[in-house]
Amino acid sequence: YLGITALLNTVERPDLVKAAFLAVVRSDVYAAAYEHGIIRADVGGTWALLMHDPDAMNFPTDEERDEALLKFPLAEGDKRTVGSTPLDDPFLENGEETRLFLDQLEPEEYWATDVPLMMFTGWFDFMARGQFNDWNQIYARRKGDNMHITVGPWPHLMGTISFDDYVFSDAGGLPFELDEMMAFFDHHLKGAADPGLPVARYYDGGTETWADASRLFPDDTKELVFYANGASDAVGCKPKGLLSQSQPAAESVGQYVYDPNQVIRINGGALLDLEIMGIREEINWCAGNDALVFETAPLTTDLTLAGPISASLRVASDVQDTVFVTRLYMVEPDGTAFNLREGAMLLSHRDGDRAKVDYTPGEQVTLDIPLTPLRWTLKAGQKLGLVVASTAYPFIVPHPNTAGNWQFADTPKLANQQVFTGTGSNGTRLQLTVAD
Repeated sequence: YLGITALLNTVERPDLVKAAFLAVVRSDVYAAAYEHGIIRADVGGTWALLMHDPDAMNFPTDEERDEALLKFPLAEGDKRTVGSTPLDDPFLENGEETRLFLDQLEPEEYWATDVPLMMFTGWFDFMARGQFNDWNQIYARRKGDNMHITVGPWPHLMGTISFDDYVFSDAGGLPFELDEMMAFFDHHLKGAADPGLPVARYYDGGTETWADASRLFPDDTKELVFYANGASDAVGCKPKGLLSQSQPAAESVGQYVYDPNQVIRINGGALLDLEIMGIREEINWCAGNDALVFETAPLTTDLTLAGPISASLRVASDVQDTVFVTRLYMVEPDGTAFNLREGAMLLSHRDGDRAKVDYTPGEQVTLDIPLTPLRWTLKAGQKLGLVVASTAYPFIVPHPNTAGNWQFADTPKLANQQVFTGTGSNGTRLQLTVAD
C-alpha cells in the first residue's frame, strides 16, 4: 500500500495516470527499516510482525511483548513472538543499503514523473525524511510545476489521532484535506477550474499557524552551529553540558557504559507506535548515567528552523562496532521538554550505508547523523537540547556491541562509550538550517 507504487505508476504509465495524491511515500525503502545500520524496532520489528500475524503479537502486556522481542539473538524475535520466521535472514543480514530494499530500481527512476502531484505528510511521520527527499528531487527537475505538498504537525496517521502531551490549534489533518484533494482531481481529470493550491503548505508548530510558500524549504537560509561544551559533566547532568555558538576553549570527554540488556524507553518521536508517536513530553535523560545531555541558554530572539538538521558526534568505543543515538528536543520556559528529532548510526556505517567499514577500538571518529528537516519557529525564552546515548526504544533495537552480522549474536557485550567536545572538527556539534 506504500505510495511509492503510485509514484512509480506515474512514471511508467503516464498515459493512464493523469494525476496522483501521494501519502506514505519514500523511495529510500532501506531507511524506513534501518537507521544507518541499526534496525528500527518500530518498523523492522513490531510493525513487520504485526502485519504478519496481529493475533500472535497480542501479548497480555507490552512488557511481555518487548521481553520476547528484545532477547538475544534479536534475529529470533519473530520465532519468540509469532512462532515463525517472516523476517527472513537476508533481510536481517543486509544492514547495508542494497538492491534488496530498492527492488532493483534506483531512486532516480521514481523522480522522473511529470504527472501532476499532490503530496501529504506530517513533520512527525517516520516516512517524512524520505518523502521530503523525493519531493526535493522532483521539485529540482520540475521547478514546482503542477506540484503541491501539505505538511502538518502529525505523526504517521496524518492527523487522524490527537496528541496527549502537546495540543496544536487548527492542526487539521487528512479529513480536512479531502476537499482540496477532490478539487485537485476535478481540475486535472474533469477540466474544472484550477483550485489555485500553493506549491507548499506547512504548519509551523512554534507559532501554531499554517503558511503557504513557493517551495517547502526556502533558499534564503543559513547554517547555525551549536557546539557541545563540557562533555565530562554532561553524563547524568552533573550539570548538563552547554550548547553554544562559541567553540569550547578546551577538549572534554564524557564516558558511559552501554549495556544492551538495559534499554532506555523514549516517549514521542517519528515512530510507528500508536501509544507514543508524535511530539510528546520528553523523558528525563538525567535519571541515569548512560546519556549525555546538552542544552542552550534560553533563546533571546525567535529562531526559525527551515530545513536540514544534523548532529556530528565525535565518539570512541572499546568494541568493534556499536551504536550511538541522538535526540533533539525543545524546552519550554517552565522547564517542560518536548521531542523534535532523533537519529542513530553504527560505527561501521560512518562512511555511508552502501558498505560497512571496520572500526578499531579506541579510535576517535565522527558520526555525521542526519535528522529529518523541519520548519518550526522556536520562541524567545525556549531552549534547545541535545542528547547522546546508545539506546532509544522503540526507535531502534538494542545493539549487542559486536561486529559482523550482529543480529545473530546471542551474547551481547558491555561497551565503554566516549563522547568528545572540543575545538574544530574534534568536537560534538549540532548543525541547524535557519531562516536568514
